[in-house]
Amino acid sequence: MTQKSLLFFLAMIVLAMMSCKKKDHPGDDGPDTAQLPVISSFVPTHGLPGSEVRILGRYFDPEAAGNLVQIGGKPADVVTASATELRVKIPGDAVSGKITVRKGTQTATSATDFTVDAPPAPLLQFTPASGPFGTKVTLTGQGFGDDPVVRINGIEAPRLQRSTTSVEFTIPYHTGLTKHKITIEFDGKRLETQDEFTVTKTGAYADWISVHTTTYPAIFHDGVGFAYKNKLWWGFSRIVTTETKSDRAVFDPANPSAGWTMPAPPPAELAPPALYGATVLPMADRVYFGAGLDKNVFRRKWWSYDPESNTVAAAPDYPENTADGVAFELNGTVYAGFGGVSTRLYKFIPATGWQLAANGDFQELNNITPVQLGNSVIFARVLPNLNAFRVAAYKFTAPDQLTRIADLPDPSQSQGSIGFALGGKAYVSVDKRIWEYTPDAGQGTWRAVVAAPDAPVIRFAAVVNGKAYGWTSSGNVYEFRFRN
Repeated sequence: MTQKSLLFFLAMIVLAMMSCKKKDHPGDDGPDTAQLPVISSFVPTHGLPGSEVRILGRYFDPEAAGNLVQIGGKPADVVTASATELRVKIPGDAVSGKITVRKGTQTATSATDFTVDAPPAPLLQFTPASGPFGTKVTLTGQGFGDDPVVRINGIEAPRLQRSTTSVEFTIPYHTGLTKHKITIEFDGKRLETQDEFTVTKTGAYADWISVHTTTYPAIFHDGVGFAYKNKLWWGFSRIVTTETKSDRAVFDPANPSAGWTMPAPPPAELAPPALYGATVLPMADRVYFGAGLDKNVFRRKWWSYDPESNTVAAAPDYPENTADGVAFELNGTVYAGFGGVSTRLYKFIPATGWQLAANGDFQELNNITPVQLGNSVIFARVLPNLNAFRVAAYKFTAPDQLTRIADLPDPSQSQGSIGFALGGKAYVSVDKRIWEYTPDAGQGTWRAVVAAPDAPVIRFAAVVNGKAYGWTSSGNVYEFRFRN
């Protein structure tokens, strides 16, 4: 080959190399389509908002911030990125549609749509969504087993009825006034609702505020308690079973630091030491006192008693054998009755003695404090029949009408309740709880006003100078006050 030919051949090789090198630099003669982002596929092809999807392809920006991703036109956050894969989170407002990836000014679009799944129906549903203490709630689901336990805020809820697909319960009275998820436990499983139940407030709540604390052990457990001439009286039974006489105690709310004082024992004929279940009716100038059990024997003795002078006078005998009965004065007439298994209420007519006033249609009404509201008297926590809870409530209206009113929404097997009236409303105890009764249209309404789990167990209560006081079986005295 001549020298001239060799030079020509070398020049042609250099030109070819320069041409190839030029094509390796996009933009020198227009865009290089090999660098456009490409979406090859994505997995999964459907999903719920909040879940993740992997976008596979090439020429993605390896920096997450360099890729702008949309699903159905809605921006999606890029979790991780590489040149061949993007992992993104499905936005909460995502809709089904194409996936796009934009890098700089270049955009790739998927060939197929990504499908956004609809959220599944909650496994557990309940109705209503809100309400105060005692609200009846129905929880529905599947396969609840034989003995499901429902809790709200960790507190077991009283169960009313149940099946394998639903449970009816009431909101516990000491659940916090806020929002709580509901849980159900059965067969070793624990399920929780997706939504929260809102415990609402229906009015002012109250507390028992300590007035006097005693160091006594439990005393006068079998005694009675009442208010007479602005003082609290308690006892009229023995303190311990070995005593041969009864005792009594008095407390002056105007001088609480003095505590309980022990005046002379009551007359033996009024209060024998083994007396139990006596009926008491304090009036303006005397206290009617009688009936009950003495050494497990019914007695019908009925007395007119003055606690201040500690004197007693016989009154016409009680009309029948009973214990833990009730007595009240209404429109100048004295009424007494019920107690034990008696369903009869009597009224006292001075000229003729005791007469039957009403006969109840319940099973038992005993150990209950009657609460007078105007021309009516309220009895709550009555046992309507043997197979029921003590939730029934009755209203007696002169002359002789006894009618059932709204039941207490607090089923309990415990017996007895204290009660008092304030501001035209009745207040009744159920264990540690205090319920307020409003005599509105129809049968009236109830709401819980004291429901704290650490509330005292009030054994007796009375109103003095417009204030309600309660005391425990050990003599601790409290005042009932509404919160501001």
